[in-house]
Amino acid sequence: MGGQHNEKRALERAAAEWFLQRYNELVHKVFRITILQERPDVVVEAADGTVIGIEVTHLYYDDLEAKMLLGRSVEEFHRPENFTELLDQLDRLLKKKLEVGRKYPWDHPLFLIIRSVSPVFTGEDFAGIEKYVALPTGIYDEIWLLVRDEVNDEDWSDLIRLL
Repeated sequence: MGGQHNEKRALERAAAEWFLQRYNELVHKVFRITILQERPDVVVEAADGTVIGIEVTHLYYDDLEAKMLLGRSVEEFHRPENFTELLDQLDRLLKKKLEVGRKYPWDHPLFLIIRSVSPVFTGEDFAGIEKYVALPTGIYDEIWLLVRDEVNDEDWSDLIRLL
């Protein structure tokens, strides 16, 4: 359990760091990670004292893709991926995170950051998807999708605001 917990925490931190690189540029502030915890996953703070809680989650096409990308599968190939199916997966993830977010005892703004780890789909594919998914309202102040950049697929620098 400890190894998987450490891996989960490292993935959350990495996603938060990628998000903050881009988000800080957008809002012209410098937020830094101050706490890694369970609920919310990450707490960030700006020099002016603004505090934001961040719930981090990862969007995988399916369990096999997750296992392959995390090095837990001996499979070498994944079946062809369909973007509509990925959006269905995103919809399920949003519903799950709505339930999780309702349980947070949090008095500051709360963001949901979804990092798409798809090696197939990039920011260009996700443009305009907020029209096609059911966004949870009333829990998260902002919902962001962090996706791979079309040009540099090792870089999660495309940031799409869903809510």
